[in-house]
Amino acid sequence: MNKKTDYISVNKLRNFESSLSYNGKEIDYNVSYPDKDKNSIFRTLRNEFGYWMTFKSIVWKTEEFLLQRIKELKKNDELYREQGGFEIKIKIIDVK
Repeated sequence: MNKKTDYISVNKLRNFESSLSYNGKEIDYNVSYPDKDKNSIFRTLRNEFGYWMTFKSIVWKTEEFLLQRIKELKKNDELYREQGGFEIKIKIIDVK
């Protein structure tokens, strides 16, 4: 999937790894998304409540995003999606 340039990209990131099982297919993936940053020019990243409101649903929204594309996912794919205007990077680690 092509990277869209209209998402807000930041340097300070959080990461998490997870897996998703669906119809006998298991996907292991890594997600990078913006971290809290008191010095950020973006209010959402500076404000504790704003950050929580924007990124509280990152896990289930990522799973929904992957489920929509589960048939086309391959190992080492990099996908990008948007949440609250910010870039979310998803790297597929393994497909079983």
